[in-house]
This record gives sequence, structure tokens and C-alpha cells, in this order.
Amino acid sequence: MKVAFEHYQKPKPKGGTGSIRFHLLMGVPLVLLIAVLISMNKTEPEPLIVLSVVAIVMAGLFIKGLFLLWRNSSLASKLKDDAAVRVFEQNLAFSLLLRPFDFDGFIPVLPNGTDSIADLQEHNHKNAKLSSFEMTEFDYMNLDAPVELFDLVSNAIVSAGTLLAVGERKSDHIGGPGLLQVEDGNWKESVAQYMQKTSCIIIMPWPTEGTLWEVNEIITHNLMDKTVFIMPPNYSFKKETRMVSHSIDNGGDKDFHYRVPNENLCSNNPLSEIKDGYNKAIEPLINAGFTPPEYDPNGALYYFNKNQLMTFPIPYHKSEIKAFIQSLNRDVFVK
Repeated sequence: MKVAFEHYQKPKPKGGTGSIRFHLLMGVPLVLLIAVLISMNKTEPEPLIVLSVVAIVMAGLFIKGLFLLWRNSSLASKLKDDAAVRVFEQNLAFSLLLRPFDFDGFIPVLPNGTDSIADLQEHNHKNAKLSSFEMTEFDYMNLDAPVELFDLVSNAIVSAGTLLAVGERKSDHIGGPGLLQVEDGNWKESVAQYMQKTSCIIIMPWPTEGTLWEVNEIITHNLMDKTVFIMPPNYSFKKETRMVSHSIDNGGDKDFHYRVPNENLCSNNPLSEIKDGYNKAIEPLINAGFTPPEYDPNGALYYFNKNQLMTFPIPYHKSEIKAFIQSLNRDVFVK
């Protein structure tokens, strides 16, 4: 099943350009503050201490911006890909991400609890007569920007160890795991070898020849006990910038993100086929006697521990990542 993304708005990678820009801008007042500290009279200890603390905070934010800039650079991605080859060649432990390449960088994930487009329309109707200076209630969850699915999964898995994937890195998708490149002529032999050596397989089932072959390999070679399946969400998203005055410290222009349910997507939107494609791709699991969870529009991660189904939300927040990794450490990585 081929998908077309020519006119599709892509979600941002984790730690997108807006976050990087904010942290790097801390460098400007930081320089000015350091200059003030240097010029201050040392006989004024109290303001010196306060300004020093502010400078330390700004320095921390600036350093974080440099880190985000580096992490999202093509050079960092290349070094990560080179390291992936060394990990495999040196027989070090790693997890393996398998997915349909067509979806790299395109499936958005918003936190559980984010409002839908219908809630946005209702909010706009109720608040149509409010001035920008009046108190406006809003859900903080809607301020979280969508993050690309495989970046989220990668961020969760790498907190427990090294994550590798197969494929060629796209120039506009520099997040995610280190990539192992395989030759077209013998890719199945290479992937089969990776699947045997890995500690954990993470796979998004999809009805393409390659991904269906990978699912059947997992079943045929009894690799289910170390496999995590990705159920992809099937919504898109809409961003709206609004002026809010909820309080003095967090008022101003805010970017709100809302889910656009699958039934609201136009027929040529590639995400409109997510549910049908996924359900078709898990038929080999059902035929082998496994019972995957019912499809959830929010998506999910799941695995089978001694034939017992373990299901988790796609880990957006740190608490969700922690719960998911603790479960993997108990049921998967110890084997």
C-alpha cells in the first residue's frame, strides 16, 4: 500500500526549531548580564548574588539550545549512523526499529487528552465576543505540539539502550535512531540477521511486502517474546494561534494544537488509510493465534508476555516513557 505525502503538513521532530530558537536567544541577555556583573561594584553583594543566579539559569538554557541544535544537525545524524554500524559489528546490545519507510517523518502524535477540532470550534463559538484582555480558559495539553511517531518511540527506547533501524536517512528527517543501510538484493538476509541478534524488535505492521515479510519472520522464528508492536494513531492536527490572558505570567500569543479525527480527513490525505492498512497488516498475528488489541485512534504500543497482552499509550511524556521502559526491562530485556 503506497502513500503520497506531496501536500501534507509534517509534524515537528522532538525538540523542534522553535524550542531551539528560544534557548539560543538566551545567549543575548546572558552576554549583557555577564557584562553588568563584571562592571558591578563588588561592595554590593546582594544584587550580585541575584544576578549571578539569573546568569546561571540563562547559561543553562543557552547550553540546552546548543545541545538541541547539535542533536538536530545532519552531522550528529551521520555520527549516529556510523555508530550504528560499530554497535552491530562489535556484537553490542541494541534494539531494532522496523517500520514502513513511506511514513518516516509523517505520523503526528499529540498527548492523550488533547482536544479535537470539534472542541476548538465550540471554544471559538463560546468566546467569540471576548476581548483579548478578558480571562480565557484553556487546556495546557493543547499547547503541546505534535511530534513524529518514530521520533517519540525512538526517544523512549534509547532511554533504555541503543536503538538501530534499517533504511536510508531522508535529508529532511534527521531525528530517530542510528540507521543501518542494506543492499536491495539481499536486504532480507541482513534484516533477518539483525532480528536474531537484537534484544528487542519494535515494528509498525503495514501491508507492504517488506513489512509483512518482517511480521511473518517474527512469528515463524519465535521472536514474539522480544517484539513490541506499534499501533499508529489515525488523526491529523490543526494549529491555531490565539491571544490569551489567563494570567500575568502566561498570557500572550499561544499556539494551540487540536486533533483532526480520521473521519474529518479528506480522502487523499495519506493518514486516512492508517486504520485499514494497520488492521490488514496484523492478520498474520491473528492467523497465528495472537489477539492484538482493538484499534485505538490514539495509537498504542503493545507486546505479548507469555501470551498475555501488555498495552501502553504511545509515550509522549516522561512518566509514560518511564512506565513503558520499566515494563520492557521486566518482561523483554531480561530474556
